[in-house]
Amino acid sequence: MKADKELQMTTDYDMFNKLLGNRLVKEDRIKAIRDSIEQVGYQTTVILVNEKYEIIDGQGRVATLKRIAEDTGEAHPVYYIVQPGIGINECIAMNIKMKNWEIYDFIQSYVEQGKSDYVELQEKSEEYKEYGLGVTDVAMCLSNSVSRNILKPLRDGTYKIKNTPENKTCLEFLSGIAKYLAEIRGGSNYYIPILVGLVKFGLIDPSRMTSVLSQNYGRMNSAYNADDALTELQNIYNWHKKDVVFFRDEYLKRMYKNGAKYKD
Repeated sequence: MKADKELQMTTDYDMFNKLLGNRLVKEDRIKAIRDSIEQVGYQTTVILVNEKYEIIDGQGRVATLKRIAEDTGEAHPVYYIVQPGIGINECIAMNIKMKNWEIYDFIQSYVEQGKSDYVELQEKSEEYKEYGLGVTDVAMCLSNSVSRNILKPLRDGTYKIKNTPENKTCLEFLSGIAKYLAEIRGGSNYYIPILVGLVKFGLIDPSRMTSVLSQNYGRMNSAYNADDALTELQNIYNWHKKDVVFFRDEYLKRMYKNGAKYKD
């Protein structure tokens, strides 16, 4: 038997196992790797496994080579290194740095590991998907976050749900207006995060914003940055309103106090 961390080779793809919590290998990923192999030829790469032969890095490549072998009978060699003692934590850390995973992959990983906050978040996300809300929208509402800085704790496994009345109000509010914001360029990227902050800071009346958006969203301009979105939201909120509310400066002040960076 060869020593650990020594480069080894095999065409027995079934010897490798899926690491619990690792992301699923999607068909589009297999297709992309296979297309690359067909276009430029098979390029030797090394995968990383632990002592259980659970794949830490490279499961997409193994899945693709297995598919090619099944379809054509051609078996390309897999080169691998065994590093005992590593597991899902190392897998997640590697993919945070390399940015290979999408946010859904991180959430699914923590769900498989049994983290209750992620299980609840996934369930809520499925529930509110029909209203046009993405998982990060739901995650923002059900936490203490007031911006898309929520992505960091979602990735590193520290996300916590806070089931407060204010957070539930925020979620219900977003579920009622997401379909209107979807009609506006920048609705998901800029309008929704700002609205989460405005509601949680108590700077707007959710029922009024829902009413004016539902009736006048067609009047709103596209938002190409957060500054545009904040201006448009203040304008639409004050549509035909006698007592004009200027929440822009206070919103920025609160965001600064909460440590959220205001960037375009």
